Amino acid sequence: MTRKLAWIAMGGLFVGIACLVLAYFAGGRSGGFVPALTGRPCDMHADSAVTERHLAWPGGDTIEIAVPATVRYRRGSGSDVVVRGAGHFVERVALRGHTIVLACHPIGSPPEIEITLPGEAFDRINLSGSVRLFMESLDQPALAVNIAGSGSVQMQGRLEQLSLSVAGSGWARVADLDLQRLIVKLSGSGHVEASPREDAKIEIAGSADVRLLIRPKSLQSRIAGSGRVSQPPPDSAEKK
Repeated sequence: MTRKLAWIAMGGLFVGIACLVLAYFAGGRSGGFVPALTGRPCDMHADSAVTERHLAWPGGDTIEIAVPATVRYRRGSGSDVVVRGAGHFVERVALRGHTIVLACHPIGSPPEIEITLPGEAFDRINLSGSVRLFMESLDQPALAVNIAGSGSVQMQGRLEQLSLSVAGSGWARVADLDLQRLIVKLSGSGHVEASPREDAKIEIAGSADVRLLIRPKSLQSRIAGSGRVSQPPPDSAEKK
């Protein structure tokens, strides 16, 4: 009996460790974050005339988004977090510190919510769930984006260095970005398209893939699983 209880305890310990490891990778290695959907199920029949809200941004170089929404950013445009959409969802979007959350659980189809971020420069952006982020007019030295889940990001503008971390099936299309250095860590089945001119450092665990549309001067890659990294052939630049 004692031996049986010991095996049960050991099994529970291993399960706990596995859960912690999964949470670690889902949250990214640099400051984990978790989905912030909270509260009761969203009231789909609530009658509200509120279709736009302005949430005062407290300032800071890091923002976390845990709302299944279309999110837009344009450098230098606006100072508030602006939420638009159906009233019963708009009223439930909240800003808790530096995290945008939905204070109810949507049932069925994803809510139709559009969020506009303040136009100040961010050093780090964390996306949790199915966030769709569009960034325009970027012009700064560095930016780090962490995606946990099926979220996506598209970027335009200029960055010296972009760090991307994707855990899950998320993807990033940043080929339109004037980019010097790219650092990518993918865990799962994510996808990245980019055009780094100088350096690219890529780590893949799983079936994720990275497509480089131009050949950087330096490429370092490490792959565990069926993932792949592709780039144009060496003579492609000479043929243009």
